[in-house]
Amino acid sequence: MIVIVTLSNIKASILEDVLAKLLENSGYTLITKATIENKKLYPEFCTRGNGLNILGRGGIHQADALGQFPITIPFNYPVRLFLEAKYFKKSKKVGIDVVRSAVGILADLNTSYQTVQLEGEDLLVQRYTYKFAIFSVSGFSLNAIRLAVANQITMIDLSGSEFSTLIQAIDNISVAIEKNLKNIPSVTWSKIRSGLQEKLFSATSKDMETESNSLIESEFVESFISFIEGYGDLYLAAVDSPFSILLKPTNPEQFKHFLMDHPKSTFSVKIKWDQEKKDLWQVRIEEYEKIAFSFYLPSILKDYIFKDSNVVKRSINAKNTYLGNMVFYVKNAERFIIFKYAQSNL
Repeated sequence: MIVIVTLSNIKASILEDVLAKLLENSGYTLITKATIENKKLYPEFCTRGNGLNILGRGGIHQADALGQFPITIPFNYPVRLFLEAKYFKKSKKVGIDVVRSAVGILADLNTSYQTVQLEGEDLLVQRYTYKFAIFSVSGFSLNAIRLAVANQITMIDLSGSEFSTLIQAIDNISVAIEKNLKNIPSVTWSKIRSGLQEKLFSATSKDMETESNSLIESEFVESFISFIEGYGDLYLAAVDSPFSILLKPTNPEQFKHFLMDHPKSTFSVKIKWDQEKKDLWQVRIEEYEKIAFSFYLPSILKDYIFKDSNVVKRSINAKNTYLGNMVFYVKNAERFIIFKYAQSNL
């Protein structure tokens, strides 16, 4: 069967892999085929076509980008996160159909465990809680947001200007790859994507086709990998509301050194917004204001704050009520970081 790969598919797949890479220091570890070779440890996976496939209660689900977090909190199974990226045109927001699909996958996977007839080692096999995060370069419809909030689906909007250089780099390499796919029919997108993943995650491949390998080793791919390596970390942070935010440090290396010099986990922060871009906000650590992060307000929070002339009161309430605690994990520091909004700085 001939699989037709569109430019939009290529862009979305590369964005998924790039996000997995950028979220590495946030504790997100990409699960690959090599990870699941031990069938006894990972009986929930099966081999079927390309990519990872997970057995649910009523179906088999392909996971293009599936990651696992290293820390498990009490009263919960280890968390695995489906990372799905949508690369639509700017005028087309991600709709409710995408969220509905995610809801169905999670329902099937998180209710797939049947233990009545299990004994011994079979009963001791590790179980997991599956979560879903959808990233979009064009935003989300209101109905999609409502369904996502109701079903604990994380939605991250990448349409802001802070991510424009990242999106442009993905645009450029995707166009180049599509061109090569047309010119070299023997090279498949699956092989090229595997090669890119190996480059991104510093792995090596023993079975790459010669033509695929020559493309992966090309100058434009090397330039793209260098750009991603220099882009810095992204941190997926939980806040006091039913959504997450994506924190982008102004200087990632400076933040890493800061954590080495300051072993505590909780820091008081100031939160302000950009006067020219009201959805772009900044977090600065009190007493260490050189350590700064940017993030975009989820659209429903932006609408709440700026819906009328009472902006100051609403923004103060939002900082205290919805953004008062930002919690994220830093892998290289091996600890959770908590940003607490300093209410005295209004």
